[in-house]
Amino acid sequence: MRCFASIFGQQIDPSLDFMPQDYEFELVDSCMGLLLCRCNKTPSSSDVFNYVVCNPATKSWLDLPPSPTSRRTAICMARLGFDPAVSPEFYVFEFLDMGEVLEVSGVNIFSSAMTSWTYQNSGWDKVIGLQIDSRSIFIHGRIHLITQLSELVSVDTRGESWTVFSNLTVEFIGLSQGHLHCVTANTADVAVLCLEEYDTKTWVSKLHLAKGQLSENSAENWKIIGIHPDFDFLYLASIDDSKIASYSIKFHELKHIVDLDEGAQGQYFSYVPIFSENLQDLECRHSIDGSICRNTSETIRSA
Repeated sequence: MRCFASIFGQQIDPSLDFMPQDYEFELVDSCMGLLLCRCNKTPSSSDVFNYVVCNPATKSWLDLPPSPTSRRTAICMARLGFDPAVSPEFYVFEFLDMGEVLEVSGVNIFSSAMTSWTYQNSGWDKVIGLQIDSRSIFIHGRIHLITQLSELVSVDTRGESWTVFSNLTVEFIGLSQGHLHCVTANTADVAVLCLEEYDTKTWVSKLHLAKGQLSENSAENWKIIGIHPDFDFLYLASIDDSKIASYSIKFHELKHIVDLDEGAQGQYFSYVPIFSENLQDLECRHSIDGSICRNTSETIRSA
């Protein structure tokens, strides 16, 4: 069950009812106002699926061509890359594993401009297994991810440049004020680092505190689920997934935001609507053979 918790009062229907009713959707990722879904067109064919990228704000969607990988079991994770400040082009990264050990063997990359998938073998200089439930961040033309050993790694949109960031133990990553942020944590402390100079890998500390300072009382603990895209706020969910709160990095204040519906649990996706890009327009610029695109309502314009 998908739930949408609005922080600023704007409502989005989490059912994605503008999508075809004969599709079964699994929300996979969110990036800069676009959502990546994995869908089954026929419920009886659970291993046969394709990807759909949609924009809930404009109620438009794009059905991607099948990826080169036909077996769901060979896919470790899929992530979406989109930076509208740089280009209307978006990317889907489908990481493949070597088998039961979930070690990355390579990646299929879809480009909306090239209208096709390409494959590249893993170029990391050591064996890497990815945290399949961790978030990814797309910035500087690269997708950034967290490994099973809590390392930060990245790969570019061509699958040609693969990087492992050294000397970091990462619990969470986010994008704020145009910079990559990471949260490092141990049993007692939490730190938030900002990558101010990407080329030189210059990290600056923005927060360091004891984990107990994130609690409303001694009986309640929190997990970090997001970073505000424009301001110095962390978003937290209670361990029992019953409520969401914000924490001001500047003022060290914890503030309750919303109570979640009973039974709400699973992954959290940050979502900020984007009204300037309609996927139907993208389809007109980058025609995809065999794909389907539908726009079921007028484009919503921001006030």
